Amino acid sequence: MNLECQKSDSSVKVPLMKSHTFLVVDRDPLMREILRDTLDYAGAKTFCASDIKGALEIIEEHPIDAIITEYRLHVGTGLELIRRLENCGLHIPTALMLSSDLDVSLDTAFASGAKIVFMKPFGLNDFLDGMRLLVAPELSREQKDQWEIQPRFLSL
Repeated sequence: MNLECQKSDSSVKVPLMKSHTFLVVDRDPLMREILRDTLDYAGAKTFCASDIKGALEIIEEHPIDAIITEYRLHVGTGLELIRRLENCGLHIPTALMLSSDLDVSLDTAFASGAKIVFMKPFGLNDFLDGMRLLVAPELSREQKDQWEIQPRFLSL
């Protein structure tokens, strides 16, 4: 796995995530484990929660650079998590995972604060690229638009 990716016809480099801390929120323990292991492999520190309550507890205890949340949680939705954080004045960049296009529209997801939307199933390399973009403020919008992530929807 190439962790310091570079698009072949571009000078855009998306860095490793050694200094970043992520929160994975998903009701499926296997999905949490896969995403945590993938982020850990890329050098990130990763916390996991299965619901909004658990996510909020982790956020109170640890600084979090970005969140990846499933739309459908045991109690509530990933968009509710984003809204609660925004209402508390916490603007943590968040990616939303959708299991189907029936979960929520892309317009609603982006209007609610999601920066990236992944449609399941998605590849782990695409996931890592998306997470790198989420925590790479040094990249301009044009550079982010050049980066190809499939399947992806970006609102950065």
